Amino acid sequence: MTCYNCNVPFTTENSSEEHILPQGIGGRLTSTELLCRNCNSKYGSTIDKDLSKQFESFVALLRLKRQRSKELPILKNLISPSGKLFTLKDGRFPEPVHSPVTKTANGYSINARNEEEFQAILKGFKKKYPGSDFMEMENKVERSSSYMEEPIQIQMNVGGDSLLKAVGKIALNYYLSKHGDRKYVTPLLDFINGNLNNDEYVHHHLIEPSISWNPREVSHTICLQGNPDTHTLVAYIILFSSASYIVNLSETYAGPSCSYTYCYDVMTHQEVDKEVSFFYPGRTAYKTAILTTKVKDEMAQAIRSSLKSATSRILGLVELFQYEDKIEETGVEAIIEVLGPNFDEEEISNESVNKILAVFNQKIGPFLIHFFNKHKKLSNRSSQ
Repeated sequence: MTCYNCNVPFTTENSSEEHILPQGIGGRLTSTELLCRNCNSKYGSTIDKDLSKQFESFVALLRLKRQRSKELPILKNLISPSGKLFTLKDGRFPEPVHSPVTKTANGYSINARNEEEFQAILKGFKKKYPGSDFMEMENKVERSSSYMEEPIQIQMNVGGDSLLKAVGKIALNYYLSKHGDRKYVTPLLDFINGNLNNDEYVHHHLIEPSISWNPREVSHTICLQGNPDTHTLVAYIILFSSASYIVNLSETYAGPSCSYTYCYDVMTHQEVDKEVSFFYPGRTAYKTAILTTKVKDEMAQAIRSSLKSATSRILGLVELFQYEDKIEETGVEAIIEVLGPNFDEEEISNESVNKILAVFNQKIGPFLIHFFNKHKKLSNRSSQ
């Protein structure tokens, strides 16, 4: 076996585990028969990195658990309608870019997302003003909690040659992992390596109407079809159930007729059995069609509409997942507050249950009020 990029034979020293889909976007399917360590590293630090960067908003908001990247991407310079800047470090709670400490008539106002962050800010105060009586100050702290009422804007731009090269590499990885013949895919590899311009070898596409998703599904899908009669080898790829692409691997294909589909839910870490059918006339016919300005514009509009609709669905799931996380976390906090961290489930009395429910209701109340008020505002906006 040799590396499909540089043709170096694999050894124990240079072999590597290549992700078919980049692990930066949650991919877990791998092969050790594709790339040597050097080529794996080269692609990983360039086009794969660029693809992951473009989808980092989805990764952060979905709080995606990845194999190697343990930390979530930090989303910076998010802006509210009033012009305030925020940073999103944990996918959930925006923090202001400017200092969370402001001077007031009665002392200082400290904005923190949680008690741990408050203590960290207070620790910084102690270092800055070592002579102050912080024990007394902490005893006088008046705590209050609230939720942001302003929405923040997250911009997401998906496109460019680097991204399309990475998408082409996904298709190439998948085809070769099925023991495909490299002699058919030379033009695509040349495009990926920058030796050939992208003459519609890889391009954006819309999500086919025939494709459906499970209610909570966020998946990556690869559908590969090879037809020796038409000499075409084509892949249809959908990332995050949202952004879809066509990859023309070959127009000289003479291998066996083939049809493979791989669908992986990045939230459940499970493969999904999915029926995928798509019609694509081939690269030459597609190029001819988009020579007409009207057809090209209509296609671009259809792709934008498809991406917008799919993204709205994902953002709805983000809100659902984060709502469920908040309910679960608040329940755990209430239990620990009443029973302590080391409690025996079998010895929980009815009185303890009632106390837990009381604490839970007190903690969750402000969140639910904020949640329903936000939906009311959004509903009013959409009806105007």
